[in-house]
Amino acid sequence: MQTNTFKHFQFFFVSRNLLYVALALSKCSILLLTRTVFTQNSMVSTIAIGTTAVTAIWGLLGVVASAVVCSAENMIPKPGTEHCVSSVSPVHVSRAD
Repeated sequence: MQTNTFKHFQFFFVSRNLLYVALALSKCSILLLTRTVFTQNSMVSTIAIGTTAVTAIWGLLGVVASAVVCSAENMIPKPGTEHCVSSVSPVHVSRAD
């Protein structure tokens, strides 16, 4: 494989992991904003904290699943396939399919 092409695969590989981090952090920020707005209601605050923890775990599982299952060489689908070889999405990890 050419060095330049492999470099593009590595950038794509890293960007996929950063996507999970960005999604998790943006969801956590919205949940913490909700908690701040509803400080009077302790039930909403408790639910927001719990959901923030679940979202953080989801983001971590997404990064781990993406990094462990797919390598930079096989991140781009090969002709005839529509997904990374043995790809596991964080949705499948969290649903335990």
